Amino acid sequence: MTLGTCLWGWNKTRNSLVRSNGVKPMQVFGSACGVLVDAGSDTTAAYLLSLVLTLASHPQYQQRAWQELDAVVDSDRLPELNDITRVPFVRALIDEVLRLHPPFSMALPHATRDDIQIAHLTSYSSDAITNDPNNFEDSGLFKPERFLDSKFGTFPGMDTDFRDNYAFGGGRRICPGQYSVRRLINLVTMRLIWAFEFGEARNAQTNQVIPPNSGMEAFDNELICFPLPFTCNIKPRHPEIIREKFAGALSELEKYEVNLWKGDADKMEELRKRLL
Repeated sequence: MTLGTCLWGWNKTRNSLVRSNGVKPMQVFGSACGVLVDAGSDTTAAYLLSLVLTLASHPQYQQRAWQELDAVVDSDRLPELNDITRVPFVRALIDEVLRLHPPFSMALPHATRDDIQIAHLTSYSSDAITNDPNNFEDSGLFKPERFLDSKFGTFPGMDTDFRDNYAFGGGRRICPGQYSVRRLINLVTMRLIWAFEFGEARNAQTNQVIPPNSGMEAFDNELICFPLPFTCNIKPRHPEIIREKFAGALSELEKYEVNLWKGDADKMEELRKRLL
């Protein structure tokens, strides 16, 4: 790309359009910055929804994660980022959610029909790699303990050039924000598990349990892999601490409340009246 000899690339295409259409450089810069924000928001949301659905569907693993977090985190505080090194099962749970349901699968699982020629444009499917039964035992099942038994969750004896996960892409165009995003999902995952119990919902009329479906058919197969709409019951485990910490964060949020949609502004005002 530096030499200008690559056959295809986002930057090369963008710069060509700028020159041919007279687009101002600052417009391009602003759009590029916006893409960085958008790229992390929808995929992170997809992961968090997959996490909630998974926890509601697997209470035995949720219970194990509670026990580990409760042993590490004092009852009067929220989990902090440095706690992640002390909760190996929670780390394994995160890796398993990313393995089984990578938010950005790149493409549907596929294989090449012919030999790859030099200078051909190629892509890969992280979903196919991380659900390959040749690499993972019971690859279609949620089993976070696989990441406790093996560094990469693969069969014992797999070569060491495998990766923790392929949710952030691969090659030279791997997600540049992967490290900051991983820190974010580590923190948010610990706090969600510590703060809430996610369980089966009940029908309001019959009181019958509505078991959440976390199978592959419960996810769409669009570019970003979101769970299909589902119901679950969410119960706070530490309501007083949650309320206290949230009330303390409201003043910090004020600096970002610029040009809010009216519905969001009204909701924030309602929260302040209830908590302050």
